[in-house]
Amino acid sequence: MKKRFFSFLQITVTIFFVWYTFSKINLIQLKNIINDLNINFLFFSVITYFFSQYISSLRLHFILNNNNLKITKALNFQFYLIGMFYNFFIPGGIGGDAYKGYLMNKRFKWSIKNIIKLLFIDRFIGLVMLISILIFVENGLLLNLNILIRFIFFTLLIFVGYIITKKLTSNNSLFFKAYTYSALIQLTQFLSLIFILLSLGISKNFIEIIFI
Repeated sequence: MKKRFFSFLQITVTIFFVWYTFSKINLIQLKNIINDLNINFLFFSVITYFFSQYISSLRLHFILNNNNLKITKALNFQFYLIGMFYNFFIPGGIGGDAYKGYLMNKRFKWSIKNIIKLLFIDRFIGLVMLISILIFVENGLLLNLNILIRFIFFTLLIFVGYIITKKLTSNNSLFFKAYTYSALIQLTQFLSLIFILLSLGISKNFIEIIFI
């Protein structure tokens, strides 16, 4: 009975967020935008985006398995896709992460504390990568710094990221390997955004537009 109630609650909440999201969409404007799109570039955008999410799931899989929470890549990706679905309707990533954590706890009976810690590390390392990109790509709108100062900030950022990750996991190499995954994620997401811009007929000033 309790299991059925929670299943019913999950379905109800999902239906509500789906309804709420689509109720905010102007269907006429959406139709006009779709009619003007280059479908080929849009297709490549979708493919590269989902590839970036697959790499992101590999990063989480790597973090989990290196902390003795063993899960197959296929099942982890399945949980990741479910989390993506919830993130679509509950922006910010918290909804999807919370549901992934719930599924992992339900399936494997892992400690909630460990799950939260490792999900945090996954997000944290991704954030370190984003800040790294910001340090070097930012064109003076926020930080008017010369290249030497940028390298100093970058070095400090990597050092702090490494120390925090090591403190939480006692793993010397986890941060740098997960950081490499993060670089691949950002590269493929950047390509996805370029394809979106191309599908809209925009063919130059990619970095400036994406940064804004």
